[in-house]
Amino acid sequence: MRQGLRPLAITFAALAFGFTLHAQTDNFLKDFLDKLPVSPVTLPISDPAMQAEMFKTAARIPTAPADLLAGSLPSASRVLTKGGAGQRSAVIVLLFEVARRPDGLVLLKPYLPEILACLRDPSPGMAGIANYILLWLFPQPVETVVPYLINYINDEQVDEELRGAGIGTLVWYAPNDPAAVSAITGFMKAKHGRKARAGTIQGMGLMLADSHRYSAELVQLIINTIMNDPDIRSESIQALGRCGWKAFPAANPVLAEIAGDEHESSDVRDAAKAAIDEILHSPRN
Repeated sequence: MRQGLRPLAITFAALAFGFTLHAQTDNFLKDFLDKLPVSPVTLPISDPAMQAEMFKTAARIPTAPADLLAGSLPSASRVLTKGGAGQRSAVIVLLFEVARRPDGLVLLKPYLPEILACLRDPSPGMAGIANYILLWLFPQPVETVVPYLINYINDEQVDEELRGAGIGTLVWYAPNDPAAVSAITGFMKAKHGRKARAGTIQGMGLMLADSHRYSAELVQLIINTIMNDPDIRSESIQALGRCGWKAFPAANPVLAEIAGDEHESSDVRDAAKAAIDEILHSPRN
């Protein structure tokens, strides 16, 4: 009796956890993706069964043959465009693992439109992981990504904090592109909430910390923010400190003045001193 019920129990468990049943193949990633239903009635990524299966699958991606992964990515695209929130979240995590491979760009370049569309996905975490995927790709697919990000940052229908996060990625891709600098400047001059402004300026500093991405215009934008936006002065000072040795001529006069200004709070003065120290100890290349 128990032997006879076992197939029914397996079928019931698969349906309960938001999976559909498919015959197993030699492609572990495609097998997992094909089990994800493309239905709006789906379980969230927090479901334990889905998480366990997803992480098990993700752990095999770094060493998987490229042709095996390439054969599974059409299924990933299908779920990203037609799946529910939980299924899309699982797929974007797996694509992040693909992006981290040396051949990540080759594998994912045909699917950049779907990945970029995830920046607008309202599901928690989707836009953040999509940004991480873009940051890992090398060499950066500038021609595809930069125009999309500029339009994205200018789109007032998109959540301001998500747009701010996109600015960090745009700085990574094109810190000296005039259209990119214009979009970033426009965003910083608009009336956004403190959290969005602080997150944006911190993201800019993190990306400009790479000396190969130095931008005199963006450094000046950070300095202007220090002077004109007291609500996020500490975050702006920290961002300026990350901009490296090339920023020293522009940054030092401003930071030195703040560090010695008794009218500033001790936290802000300390942040300015720490920023000067960080710049002085940054690589000079």
